[in-house]
Amino acid sequence: MTTPARFGCRQHFGCWINEERFDVLLRPRNRPWIRWRKDMARPKKNADEKRTVRYNLRFTQAEREAARDRANLSGLHDMEFMRRQILGVALPPSHSHTNPAYIAALNNYALSLREVGNNVNQLTAATHQGRDFSQYWHEIGEELRAEIRAAREALNNALRDMP
Repeated sequence: MTTPARFGCRQHFGCWINEERFDVLLRPRNRPWIRWRKDMARPKKNADEKRTVRYNLRFTQAEREAARDRANLSGLHDMEFMRRQILGVALPPSHSHTNPAYIAALNNYALSLREVGNNVNQLTAATHQGRDFSQYWHEIGEELRAEIRAAREALNNALRDMP
């Protein structure tokens, strides 16, 4: 049985043409945009595979953050991480191969650059307020270059030691 096509129908989400189902997404001025509807994105689970039972846990804020951090290190969503921990299922290997010393070095580099940015912003604001720093520009520029040079050197030392 062939049902006539109904394009632009606001009462239905799909239309039938020669027993093939189309999804119709209405666009402005009732212009339909048609795409073939094939299979669902994910197969349906059996009744025994569906997670329907809730189990509520109470954490302190610190415990919750610690659990979330461990879940992030394992690369799992925090609820999946807790489920696997409770059931004793093996966790995937950690995705974090970074050394905390490298992270600290990058943080120090970012802080140094932030200080330089603050200095430049203060000088810009003072200049716009009419203060004259023309006799100090070379001295200030050398100090900023020295700070940038020291930050870059610290970062290069940290990166040189990376495997």
